[in-house]
Amino acid sequence: MQRLAIAHLATVLLLLLPSVETAATARSYCPDGTVAGSLDSGDQVFDRPVMVVDSCTPTGAGSTYRYDSFDFHLNGPVWHDLQASLCSPEGTADFDTVVAVYQDPYGEPEPFDPLHPCTNLIALNDDFCGLQSALSETSLVPGMVTVVLTSFDPGGTGSYSLAVGSSSCDIDSGIECNLEVGFDFPPGPPVGWSVIDNAANGVVWTDIDRAGELGNYTGGLGNAATVSSAAVGPAAFDTELRTPLFDIPASGATLFYKANYRNLEGGDFLDLDLSADSGQSWTTLLSWNEDHGGFRAAPGQEVVVDLTSYAGWKGLMLRWHYYNPAPGDDLAWYAQIDDVELLCDVPIIFVDPGGLVTGQAPETTEFHSLSI
Repeated sequence: MQRLAIAHLATVLLLLLPSVETAATARSYCPDGTVAGSLDSGDQVFDRPVMVVDSCTPTGAGSTYRYDSFDFHLNGPVWHDLQASLCSPEGTADFDTVVAVYQDPYGEPEPFDPLHPCTNLIALNDDFCGLQSALSETSLVPGMVTVVLTSFDPGGTGSYSLAVGSSSCDIDSGIECNLEVGFDFPPGPPVGWSVIDNAANGVVWTDIDRAGELGNYTGGLGNAATVSSAAVGPAAFDTELRTPLFDIPASGATLFYKANYRNLEGGDFLDLDLSADSGQSWTTLLSWNEDHGGFRAAPGQEVVVDLTSYAGWKGLMLRWHYYNPAPGDDLAWYAQIDDVELLCDVPIIFVDPGGLVTGQAPETTEFHSLSI
């Protein structure tokens, strides 16, 4: 049974952000502060996991271990760290403790299942400092993470103060000048972006794997925002990938991103639209109704869109709109977006031709013309 108390920690071990407040709201917050409570007869029970030579298994003692669990949300398109400690001076407990961290590979809610205590287990520690536990995990994806506190002994009870923290939890994933936004973590769009399924048929922007495609065809690395009509099959589709609101400085800006889009017989479209009223109305900046990039393979296309006409505007939003306007079931190929960046106060230089290959004899000089 847990009670939450706020205690900001001045410590090198834990790099903390805004404090956890209540058990009901912990699900929406970064891990930050101390969680004070106790294991007692009113708590839930499970058969806790143990690690044997890097392999997880339940103890076999049955559901006799009391536990408390705490859900946190890690924001931002980066690998995340999380620390949990019952070691003095950050934390404390008056019984022999075990701490575990759980996360679904996609960062989805409810990663901890007490009936399957080894599923989604990321890290586990027992006796880091005497009988108390502590751990630090540095390879968590954006999304939900659950910290479970239990006892080493069956039926164990006692009081605790668990310190939790993260140095990366609240990193912004919006559109900012000269900050590239990638889609390297499932389920695709970063925290703060949104996906809309206007046709309600499941043909939506997500990550490569969930979309049913085979790789990143844009020329980017890692994951990419992906939608695939071909993987779903015949179905009406109309889906939007929307950015958070952003501002353009008075000096103007240029939008850059990588894309790969395969059209089917001119029936479908991939539009880039801009809104100045939070998505109530849209202006189309770019509309594709033909192939761009290799078929299910790189190279993709590097797209450059001049936004100088919006210099000084605030509260703008972009969307990548993939749809077929024809009624009834539709079938098309796919679209991918990656490495979105708003370039501000950075000159964009185009060179034609883009490259030269030539051979010449030793000790000779050749001159070639380039248009810049």
